[in-house]
Amino acid sequence: MQNIKGVMTLHWIDLRKSLVIFWSILILFTLVALLFTLTVGNRSIMMSGNIAAYVYLGITGFISIREIFSYALGFGSTRKNYMIGTFYTFTILAFFMTILQSIYHHFGEWLFGFFGVAPSVEERKSIFLSMYSFVEGDTSFLLIFLLDFFLALLILIVGHFIGSLLFRFGSFITLSLIGLIVVSAITPGVNSIWVNMFEYLFLSNPNWIVHLNILVPLISLILLLINWGFMRSCPTHK
Repeated sequence: MQNIKGVMTLHWIDLRKSLVIFWSILILFTLVALLFTLTVGNRSIMMSGNIAAYVYLGITGFISIREIFSYALGFGSTRKNYMIGTFYTFTILAFFMTILQSIYHHFGEWLFGFFGVAPSVEERKSIFLSMYSFVEGDTSFLLIFLLDFFLALLILIVGHFIGSLLFRFGSFITLSLIGLIVVSAITPGVNSIWVNMFEYLFLSNPNWIVHLNILVPLISLILLLINWGFMRSCPTHK
């Protein structure tokens, strides 16, 4: 247990400055955007903190393997404890970011509405595009929050998975694998499967958010298991 806490501590030391910098820049940019909109007299604006948060999480997951793995093993942690500690850290970070993103979204909506700034696209109800903007009807806040959390966690895991591939196998195999996946996804036969799945999940299914709350964690679990499979024999340094 101490080794797992040690891994989480290393992650926290690595994350704390970037978290402060990220949210400081996002809030500053939002205030500048509000000031600029009011100054120039254009009262239409559309923003998305979610996209910025997802990019940050993806990068964080990607670089965490190089930043933490060798140090963790150097301090006596096992590969298993590293993976467990990393998963715990990612879960806490995803939950924390989801809470902050929800506050940012709702407070930002109120702030911009207070100054009379309207969305730039009339069919959108929200100035701040996020998961809350795309859900219609009486979908509960909890379902939206859970999906936002699961997506944040998935992006962290995907970033770490790609970073682990690069760390374990090198750039040639990693880029070749990513290219193979992309080519397979756009191949007509395979592409139709993705299109049909998208239509089922989003267009023809009123319970799409419930299904995604099951599908997204399942994908995360599969990626974690595959990640653990090839990390068991991963060298400690690269």
